[in-house]
Amino acid sequence: MVGENDPPVADPDSSGQTHTSDGRGEPTTTRRRTWGDLELRSEIGAGGYGRVYRARDATLARDVALKVIALRDAEHAAEVLREGQMLARVRHPNVVTVHSARRIGDEVGLTMELVDGQHLGDVIRLRGPMGAEEAAIVGVRLCQALAAVHAAGLVHRDVKARNVMREAGGRIVLMDFGTGRELADAPRGPGDDLSGTPLYMAPELFAGGTASAASDLYSLGVLLFHLVTAKYPVNERSAMSLVIAHASGQRRLLSDVRPDLPVAFVQVVERALMRDPAQRFASSGAMMTALSDTISSGAAGIGDHGRVLPATGSGEAGAVARPRIGRVLAGVALGASLLLFFGMATSAAYNLALGRVDGFSDDTLLDWWIYGVQSVVPVAIYAALTLIVAAAVRALWRLGRPGRATGDRRPLDPARAAQALLVAQAAALVLILWGFGHVWPVALGYIESAEPEALRVLSVSSDVPVYFRQALTVALVFTVLGWRAVLSRPDTRRVVDTVTRLGAAAIAIVMVLLLEVPYRLMFKAHVPVVEHAGLTCYELGRRPSEAPREVLTYCPAWATPRIRAVAVADVNPTTRRGNVFD
Repeated sequence: MVGENDPPVADPDSSGQTHTSDGRGEPTTTRRRTWGDLELRSEIGAGGYGRVYRARDATLARDVALKVIALRDAEHAAEVLREGQMLARVRHPNVVTVHSARRIGDEVGLTMELVDGQHLGDVIRLRGPMGAEEAAIVGVRLCQALAAVHAAGLVHRDVKARNVMREAGGRIVLMDFGTGRELADAPRGPGDDLSGTPLYMAPELFAGGTASAASDLYSLGVLLFHLVTAKYPVNERSAMSLVIAHASGQRRLLSDVRPDLPVAFVQVVERALMRDPAQRFASSGAMMTALSDTISSGAAGIGDHGRVLPATGSGEAGAVARPRIGRVLAGVALGASLLLFFGMATSAAYNLALGRVDGFSDDTLLDWWIYGVQSVVPVAIYAALTLIVAAAVRALWRLGRPGRATGDRRPLDPARAAQALLVAQAAALVLILWGFGHVWPVALGYIESAEPEALRVLSVSSDVPVYFRQALTVALVFTVLGWRAVLSRPDTRRVVDTVTRLGAAAIAIVMVLLLEVPYRLMFKAHVPVVEHAGLTCYELGRRPSEAPREVLTYCPAWATPRIRAVAVADVNPTTRRGNVFD
């Protein structure tokens, strides 16, 4: 039992490692090189339970995790071997797989699958608190894992962030059954079930109660609370303070710590943390269903390791499918509307720049939509290439900085990071406008005011407009990626002020307009070539058949105005088409 002289309760997720591996297999300073027939590659974890090694099983040609525990006595040996037996009874993708358990001398070794990734304690420490949806997806996977554990007649008794791994591919894995026992086993005496991590333990255990599936679900509730806040519902400095807090029902409410979380998610966590076990969820499956209902249908397709499948039964599956179809249709409608808007904007700029007003423009809604599609396709290609290059650079950076995986780098201050990103965003826009100062004024202006030589920059032979759009696209992509990284952390979202957000949005909008508005003038200025009074001119448009029948003509050789409406009879058409700016 706990007493007033017990040592302070430390944060169980602040240090140490549990079955972690960074995939490099670098040898440590340990003297031993083998354990039985296993070759020890590196030490990847240590604690009061023993040591965990990355080991090579030469027989099966694979790396495994080897947990080596020094034995105190014969009873301890039986307990350790029993842990391996309990793990072997559970077969589930979200529960670590045990391969073997054996004793060599005064040690017992448990050979398990090697999970390459990070435990959730490090995930929160490095990235900050999760959002409700991400935490709910993790919770669903752990509910499935606990359902398998409980179905095997076991209780885990130590569900916590450091005992849950997130594999590199996204799979969530429940680890460490060192304190687990069978549900059928009764405690040998008062306080015998007071085992586990104090900050995660259910209130009834401090009162001498028995560990159960309900106490595992309470621990899962604490874990979910921690994932979205980086705090604990009951966070006392000593074990005795924990006992008093639980006895009096004192704890933090999740909505007080994170008022921005969805109500449905908060209700699930609060129910899991109920003081009375009977008021918690009846089973892991019931909690999983409640968590699944808090996840939007858009997150249901994030991949096999994070995807939440609907329960069996056509009714519920149909209920999930219908919102998904609705979101797809809404997305298609929004995309089509944006393309139409872009086409309308670039056509309006084209008409104004070339004087195609007073009935000389015959653009239709279909024309607008076509120009919108044409303007977006190159941007999408440039953006995709930029993302590929950015992903490659990021991978090489991580490869060259192994210390990052261990969290030896201090995170930036969120507010300063947001302000620095805004400054970089503004600087990129200013540099682009300055570097292409001979392009955008012409592309956005009335060409009547520019000399023909100045318009050559928009000719077919000039690549400058292409470079202008490529530079803008790259700047816009990195702007979006940067703000996504900044605002993806809840703690950052709360400290980034409104002025900074509005400034970032305004700059992004300016970039989009500079991409879309001059597009048609820069790339779609091919019109019929005509002859007028012996000069080579361009037909910019003509009025409908009703009088007066005139052709809007641009002749570079004319003195200003170079754009004039002339009678149809005074213009000799040709079979050629040309760029207005050639």
